[in-house]
Amino acid sequence: MSESFEDGSTENPFTGKNSNSTDDSTEAKKPVKTVHFGLIELGIFIGLWVVLAVAFKWYYVRSKKQRSKGWFGVNEEKTIYEDMLQKEPENEDGLRRALVRRCMTDVRRLIKLQEDRDSILSLSRAGAISEEALAEFKRAEKELELELFEVQAEAETFKAGWSQEIVQDAARLSKMEDELLEKKRSKERDEKRKEEDKVRMERERIKAEERSQIDEVEKKRLLEELLEEEERTSPASSGKVKKRTSVGGKK
Repeated sequence: MSESFEDGSTENPFTGKNSNSTDDSTEAKKPVKTVHFGLIELGIFIGLWVVLAVAFKWYYVRSKKQRSKGWFGVNEEKTIYEDMLQKEPENEDGLRRALVRRCMTDVRRLIKLQEDRDSILSLSRAGAISEEALAEFKRAEKELELELFEVQAEAETFKAGWSQEIVQDAARLSKMEDELLEKKRSKERDEKRKEEDKVRMERERIKAEERSQIDEVEKKRLLEELLEEEERTSPASSGKVKKRTSVGGKK
């Protein structure tokens, strides 16, 4: 027998529970759906902004340090050439070599600017670097262009037509020099790796010897235990024990 309520539910007289309580508890146990829409996109967006912030910080610090010296700093090869031109104007061979070295530095800087141009413009469009940093980069391009014109003009004073060849000559020599430097670095890395491998192999050999010594000690101990066990369980040993017991009984 159950008691009815106005909302149509009934109460069990034995349990005292409402007949609709099961439905309520079932509804309460339904898991709440979590909406994951847009989380991946949000993570990608945050990651991109982190990358942009790091790039901005790097360019900002770089531009701040080099603002008084230009994008690349002082061209030491240019300074050497100008000093030699004032102190040793008659040293034509030395001046030619110094001018080539100066042009080699300019070529390396030109390549670096060409490599960085696309990334800097992209960061500027995204607002990741300041207008000041972008202006500094463009100023460096213009200064380098003028520097190359000056080098070509100086080359023409040594030999007619050399102004058309000095940039190509400097590019070829700088490439050869970079390749030689890379080979030297690669050789140094290989030697360092070999030395590290030698040290590692020596350590492994010492560890192997230590493990071998430990194994020998362990084998010796196990052999001694086996011999002792055989002596205790051998028939001859048992007969001796029985004989000693019987003799003791006679006494």
